[in-house]
Amino acid sequence: MSRFFKQPVIALQGLGIIPKRNTATVHMECLEEWFHPVAATADQILTAKAMPTAAAGEDVLPAALANQPDFPRNVTATGSAAQTAHIIVYGTDQFGAAISEELTLNGTSLVEGSKAFATITKIHLNQRSGAANVTVGVGSKLGTARHLLLWLPAGTVDGALEGTLPTLDAVNSTIVFNTALANTKVYIGKYWAKDTK
Repeated sequence: MSRFFKQPVIALQGLGIIPKRNTATVHMECLEEWFHPVAATADQILTAKAMPTAAAGEDVLPAALANQPDFPRNVTATGSAAQTAHIIVYGTDQFGAAISEELTLNGTSLVEGSKAFATITKIHLNQRSGAANVTVGVGSKLGTARHLLLWLPAGTVDGALEGTLPTLDAVNSTIVFNTALANTKVYIGKYWAKDTK
């Protein structure tokens, strides 16, 4: 479960909070909690699936998936052998917008996506470039409930302030905590949001 808290603040300029007399832009200082997120897992979404031989590829629909994301978060893909084929993940983001993301397999290395998927509606597997399976999982980039600005992030894990600040991505509105995700921990992120309500 994710909980979201907010309070309005004046837009930042430089390192301070500086109101403009005539054109002040109001943003929000946000606290958001992620309660017991699943650890980054390589096969959380799709367990080992053979890459197709047909030129048209193959669609994997929700009924064939092992799970949906527990929170809006990025997806990952891993091949079981030498493989450079593509997969395309379709779904919705944390704001309800339809999104897709193409990932190019890199042998047995884990490939990370950048977008936060709240739901997955289809995974298209392109024709394989070699005999291999693919797994699709979830990564450590958690989608935030509001559109991010890249100012003054802070994170706590089980109430302890992280020594290293979380990494924020304003384009995709994701946050990565310095502490590895685990389904026994509570994560709270502090960030500035573009939204005004």
